[in-house]
Amino acid sequence: MALGAVWVGTTLPAHAEDRSINVTHVDLQNIATSWTKLAIEGEDPNGGSAREYSATTGYLEWNIQDHAPNGHTIQEYFGQGRCLDSNEAGSAYGIPCNGGGYQRWDFNYQGQMWDSYYQQTWDVYEIIDRQTGRCLDGDGVNGYTNPCNGGAYQRWFMIQINGTGG
Repeated sequence: MALGAVWVGTTLPAHAEDRSINVTHVDLQNIATSWTKLAIEGEDPNGGSAREYSATTGYLEWNIQDHAPNGHTIQEYFGQGRCLDSNEAGSAYGIPCNGGGYQRWDFNYQGQMWDSYYQQTWDVYEIIDRQTGRCLDGDGVNGYTNPCNGGAYQRWFMIQINGTGG
């Protein structure tokens, strides 16, 4: 977990609480990998691997839109506008948005985290691909999916960006 961050978990209900999220221009940051940001590698409009980059790297933002009851899309804010997609093998990548099941995600609320650097509390989520049932995961370099295990590497929070990049 990042310096200055304190995990303040909450007791989860028997069924994780899927939250409706509609936000524009946010960073998705992993709480276990020194706050690395999720991004799609490269500028190829046809696709790129999901990667994690330093929190000081800019322009890695996302638009997240709820399509209830069919889950959320996670689409690049800048660049090619690709959507986060995955497969049964655990790969995560960005390709042109197609509305398919592998591009639909649930945001299950996991609790809150206090950030002493920003002096703010962030909501923390487990992000689950609807098609595979696998959780978005990361190791500080790559983004991918794994079977959900409740671990910190599968917990993400969002920082709203003020239009100037991350």
